[in-house]
Amino acid sequence: MFFRSVLSEHVDEILKYAARHGCDWLIDEMALLLLQKRLDEIAIYLPDDLFKRWVLYYQMWVDLLQYLRILNYGTSCGHQVANNDAATLRKLGGVESLQNLDLVFSVEDLCCEGTKATVRAWQKGLERLIQAMPRFSDPPVKFVGPPGGLRDA
Repeated sequence: MFFRSVLSEHVDEILKYAARHGCDWLIDEMALLLLQKRLDEIAIYLPDDLFKRWVLYYQMWVDLLQYLRILNYGTSCGHQVANNDAATLRKLGGVESLQNLDLVFSVEDLCCEGTKATVRAWQKGLERLIQAMPRFSDPPVKFVGPPGGLRDA
């Protein structure tokens, strides 16, 4: 479809169209691009009922990000990858950082193969969680991470 081929170049116009015509499926298609925008930028295009749903949807992604920040992964060499690695936490900035996981979980400067393997596993678990996140058009739910952390994702 024409819309899908130009989403990234015309996000605002397509969002306005989707909101006006009740095209939740189109908002689903653009959701990852829209998560990069501030809520006040989204609010100007969405009627109140859709904006309320967007805020709930956005909050699920914020909760996912918060969940990631409290994880604490140890490695075979005894290093702490999540909480104690300031560089990873800086790269794991806002919700938009969840869209470039290869950058966030870059392993080239890490100390050993054990740490690299742990970071790669953390990234794979996060990718599975992102795949399982509800779409905008799904009923809103509160994000709760897997019971054993990303290893169970």
